[in-house]
Amino acid sequence: TVFTNYPIQKFLIEKYKAVLKTSGLEIEEYKWQILGKPYWDLDAPDLLEMVRAIPFKNLAYPLAIGVLRQLVEKHPEEMRNALKSLFEDNNSLTDKIKNFRSQVDSLYKTSEPKLSSHHDERTISIYLAFYDPDKYPIYKNSFYSKYCKLRNRRQATTNEKYQDYNLLLQDLISNYIKKDEELLSIYHSLFKPGWYQDKNFLLLAQDLLYRLLDGKRDVIDVPAAPPTPETLDDKDKPEIKKTTEEPAIVEEDEPQGEPNFWWLNANPAIWSISNMEIGEKQTYTSRNEKGNKRRIYKHFEAAQKGDFMIGYESTPVKQIKALLEVTRGLHQQDGSEVIEFEMVDKLNVPVHWTELQSNPALADCEVFINNQGSIFRVTEEEYDIIREIIDEKNIAADRQEEVSKNIPYSYEADPEKPFISPMEFKQINELLKRKKNIILQGPPGVGKTFIARKIAYEIMGYKNDANIEMVQFHQSFSYEDFIQGLRPDSKGGFKLTNGVFYTFCQKAHAHPDREFFFIIDEINRGNLSKIFGELMMLIEPDKRKEKFALKLTYADDELDRFYIPENLHIIGTMNTADRSLAIVDYALRRRFAFITLRPYFGEAFLAFLKSRKLSDFLVSHIVTTVKQINEEIQKDINLGAGFQTGHSYFCTYPGVMDEKNWFNEVVAFEIKPLLEEIWFDDPDKAKRLTESMFVQ
Repeated sequence: TVFTNYPIQKFLIEKYKAVLKTSGLEIEEYKWQILGKPYWDLDAPDLLEMVRAIPFKNLAYPLAIGVLRQLVEKHPEEMRNALKSLFEDNNSLTDKIKNFRSQVDSLYKTSEPKLSSHHDERTISIYLAFYDPDKYPIYKNSFYSKYCKLRNRRQATTNEKYQDYNLLLQDLISNYIKKDEELLSIYHSLFKPGWYQDKNFLLLAQDLLYRLLDGKRDVIDVPAAPPTPETLDDKDKPEIKKTTEEPAIVEEDEPQGEPNFWWLNANPAIWSISNMEIGEKQTYTSRNEKGNKRRIYKHFEAAQKGDFMIGYESTPVKQIKALLEVTRGLHQQDGSEVIEFEMVDKLNVPVHWTELQSNPALADCEVFINNQGSIFRVTEEEYDIIREIIDEKNIAADRQEEVSKNIPYSYEADPEKPFISPMEFKQINELLKRKKNIILQGPPGVGKTFIARKIAYEIMGYKNDANIEMVQFHQSFSYEDFIQGLRPDSKGGFKLTNGVFYTFCQKAHAHPDREFFFIIDEINRGNLSKIFGELMMLIEPDKRKEKFALKLTYADDELDRFYIPENLHIIGTMNTADRSLAIVDYALRRRFAFITLRPYFGEAFLAFLKSRKLSDFLVSHIVTTVKQINEEIQKDINLGAGFQTGHSYFCTYPGVMDEKNWFNEVVAFEIKPLLEEIWFDDPDKAKRLTESMFVQ
């Protein structure tokens, strides 16, 4: 839209006065509350604490502020000098921005060579505005670019936009804002005590452009008649010029202006983001197999080098799996129109569609209004919201993953290996690889859960807890907890929430090159048929393929299907001494291999107790008395081996108390109740065996 004869500045001011009269400054008043205070103390001894105290709110990218804090923590003096140079007046604004971006990018690449520092002109403008808001305005490319378009002028190049934006604001303020007494009167009437005074009207001018031209707030695409049409001749009324000419494809080596933000839908039936690696490039055609333009074609035209892109795999996966960056805009390659992008980050923990769909801040996001298409535009705010959700799920997992890479695991070298023979341990591992599902059963105290985790470590080769998920079944555990279900939301309604197993399966799908382990403690405590539902078939080892995918209870459509990946293993543990538990469902039983673990009091156990500095006397006493009790249990026709006492009860000596006191406490408060329970019909026997264990 191009205006002639009637100044667009006047038109905007009239619109803005109407906005102020209707809604005041309340929506944006936090800017007047926080600006104008001495936040930047670059001589502060603790620079990180100073930075953490600055209330950036939503004015800057959360990711950029995270990078700032990380750099200040790791490189305090370099960042102190970089910020001092940015705030000094001895260079042009453009040079200061270039130099600061270069310094930040260089420092960040020392620890994150493949990630963006997110320090664009918008972020830097916030640093400057918090330093001196009377001199430096808040900037955002969305309303700068729209204002340039309305003024019928070209945008400045990268690193020069903020300086050009300042010149535009000075013109707007000097020639229009300061001369409009009604606007200034309304503005000052809205001020509250303690607010930043904005003596040069930079914040007022920024708020005007932001509230009229930013994203969904845009009210200027097709303007009404000028604000006072009765006072204007026809020649003074705004003229709207439109063009229907299709723009040509332009190949550019460098990005033009601030980056755009996109959402890319990848159909996993055609190509999978999961199969890409960081640094790998991929192309996406702008036309389908018949040569017709994809929906929404204009987004392919607008994509440019340096744009940020969210990599999403569509139905049936329905997950964000990676962060991408456009490396070439629309261009010809092998007879096709394509854009090119590169994977810059592969998510350890994918983000499912339903986790975003229920977020009210994304309600107006283009991709959630109509998800039929290939590329969708997202605003900076929407990208930040989605990226925050990604970070919340992935930061801890990434750290855990990084740590685990440095902790290789081998059963043979493990100083705290389980008390089973290497041959038996190897057999269990091979059985799990083949069967995919095993249950470790045995009496309490034989280390079932402990061994389950060691099995996972051995198969992975690392102590990678990020690839292990653990739950404990109980009578109230349900399909909704395990797979999917409707859960109350904050608005009093319900939202579809993915269960722990479904989420973990999606993580395994995202990393087909890794092994994943789902440990179910006390598996026979739950109603297994109810919990597993239609997954009863899918857990079979020969059904771990996409062709066996099923439509789940809460599926959106026929294409919304689910299957368990081959790289996910299920390890259940089952206590054989609990009389309250029902027999495991036969349908489920045939899908698992059952391994019985028994109490062990052999050489490895003796060596372990002696390594904990227990005396030879107590070690011998433990072995003798527990073996005697277990023999009594095994001989009892009402009990049997499944009720024996395990060795792990005696692996807990802390080393800071008298060993006799420790052992007697274990007997009195752990072993005695157990014996009283199994011999509830013969209390004298339970008492006799308990008393035989105490050390005088």
